[in-house]
Amino acid sequence: MYKEKNRKRERCLECGETIHYGRTDKKFCNDRCKNRWHRENGNYLKIHSKTVRILDKNYKILQHCLETGRTSAEIGDLIQWGFNPEYVTGIRRGRLRMENRCFDIKYYRSDTKIFNLEKVDLTPTRDNDH
Repeated sequence: MYKEKNRKRERCLECGETIHYGRTDKKFCNDRCKNRWHRENGNYLKIHSKTVRILDKNYKILQHCLETGRTSAEIGDLIQWGFNPEYVTGIRRGRLRMENRCFDIKYYRSDTKIFNLEKVDLTPTRDNDH
């Protein structure tokens, strides 16, 4: 009884209502809220996992190209190896073309091929060093 009185009241992750009873780490006020939250957030987790898997596969393919000395490749060939050109971790506009990145690997892309494939240094620089 003492612990229950002095317990910090948590709020339900789904509806925001105060949780008046139960374990101290309870996250939902009832099963309906718990099921609704997991149903809605489960899609996010599936999409997130799928995206990470695709980016990881893209990275491994690009890394293999670099390890074998290739700095360009036909997009059709890359797709056959499992590369998905729609997934990148960054795009930056250059003077003449768009630079695509997959983590620490950058490349440029035309309609049919990627080129100027290279690894970039992502080590942060210190502005105070002279």
